[in-house]
Amino acid sequence: MNKYDPNVHHRRSVRLYGYDYSETGSYFVTICTHEQTPLFGKINNGEMQLNSYGRIANKHWMSITSQFPNTFLHEFVIMPNHIHGIIEINNNPAPKNNHELSNHDMINPGGFAGTMNPMPCVNLARIVRWYKGRTTFECRKKQFTFAWQRSYYEHIIRDDEDHYRIAEYIINNPASWQEDRLYTEEHQ
Repeated sequence: MNKYDPNVHHRRSVRLYGYDYSETGSYFVTICTHEQTPLFGKINNGEMQLNSYGRIANKHWMSITSQFPNTFLHEFVIMPNHIHGIIEINNNPAPKNNHELSNHDMINPGGFAGTMNPMPCVNLARIVRWYKGRTTFECRKKQFTFAWQRSYYEHIIRDDEDHYRIAEYIINNPASWQEDRLYTEEHQ
């Protein structure tokens, strides 16, 4: 094994420097399979046909809100070699009213001893790490070599116009698969 050399073995973060990814807001996420290998199915007549791995990826995406109750899922698509989705995080839920507040409605990111079981404060990286881990675990039961690409792409959605543009892209991605930058002939 090579000794660590910071001039050779460095990774530059693609995250926005100084941004708190636990901030309440919406995020566009793209996660690719390792070496963009088409593992999730095929595009037929502009529609994605999921195989068993694609169904696993879909199942775990849909269970994000169960695992992280302060999230909401918007548009989402599984492509042959990647997924696109919009995740909304709300770590500052509005109180119901003064009479309905309980310890369960409070966020305690530090998790101090002696508190009730408050909703955990989550960030985008934790959600993606959980999703990739669960999907990998289940897919490897079928094919040991299943793997995701290291890291993921994210975009902070800044306004309704940005959300609409990205949502349209996600919805239309299967129909425009041959124009996608992740498309190659072998992925068909």
